[in-house]
Amino acid sequence: MSQDTEQLIAQYFAAFNHADWVGMLSLMSDDVVHDLNESSRQVGLEAFTEQLNASKQRFLEVISDIETEVTGNGERAISAYTISGQYLATAPGMPTARGQRYRITGKSIFDIRDGKITRIISEFDDAARRAQLSAD
Repeated sequence: MSQDTEQLIAQYFAAFNHADWVGMLSLMSDDVVHDLNESSRQVGLEAFTEQLNASKQRFLEVISDIETEVTGNGERAISAYTISGQYLATAPGMPTARGQRYRITGKSIFDIRDGKITRIISEFDDAARRAQLSAD
């Protein structure tokens, strides 16, 4: 079961990196819960899709250096990674977008049930991203 979870998480990141949003969403349960960097909780595929659409308009990102650990029963996984991005459009409360590039660390915790992702807790170094976006 842990091998299935490891493959599921690898598929999730591959879909993200190829901007295959439909493929990425197909890996999640309909009632998926997403907790993103201390912001509000999003529940369900529709809410996740809205957040994804807002993010992809502002940021072009690729995730690399992915290291994933899976619990013995395969019901939980944690991934640490590097996010390389480009800031495309100004986000509320963020510096003005000028096409700046950034590179930060991140991690996600995944809960898995019946072969689907049911919860994602995503955290990344927002302070480092803001600093890089503010630099001249």
